[in-house]
Amino acid sequence: MWRTSRTPALGGLGALAAYVAFQVVLQQQAVRFGETFARAAGLTAAEVSANPRPASPFNWMVVVRDGDRYDYSLVNLARRNPERLAPDAGFIAQLSAPYPPLDHATWTRLGRFGDTPAHMAAAKEAWRQPQFRFFRWFAQYPVLYRIDAGNPSVCVWFQDLRFFTPGHLSWPFRFGMCREGAAGWQAYQLVGERGRLRVY
Repeated sequence: MWRTSRTPALGGLGALAAYVAFQVVLQQQAVRFGETFARAAGLTAAEVSANPRPASPFNWMVVVRDGDRYDYSLVNLARRNPERLAPDAGFIAQLSAPYPPLDHATWTRLGRFGDTPAHMAAAKEAWRQPQFRFFRWFAQYPVLYRIDAGNPSVCVWFQDLRFFTPGHLSWPFRFGMCREGAAGWQAYQLVGERGRLRVY
């Protein structure tokens, strides 16, 4: 009778719908937190978004985008006190600990093209290349990772802020453009910290 009943399927569907609705409510709360920051900072034209983070439905990354600048904050919507990790804390606890309560939140500012004139000029040139259109389409919060300047080679590497996970040493989906001297730009994926893989 249980196998032929629709009750398990309906129950599962109801639980899924309730969880999705719960996440929507939490996302709206996280966005309101970002909007409050944007107003206080005088960012009247900023776009505010919130992305769920691992280990808890209350963990969020709030991003305030103003042109080519990002302010982001990691928050936990349910905590009242910052998490203190025990020396033997497990994997889940380590993932969740970097998300403080709203009144302990801090904001970090990043520029899409870096923060110095030299970096910005090189990053913008690499960013505009036609071969890099796949990453411009893919990345939600693209930011400059680093510039490797050799003689005569140069590589400009970007990463997507949405894949930032505190406590993880690796950061996936780092891509960039490289060129040798006066040769044209070519698209690469950064493998580890020094390896590179040709995209095309």
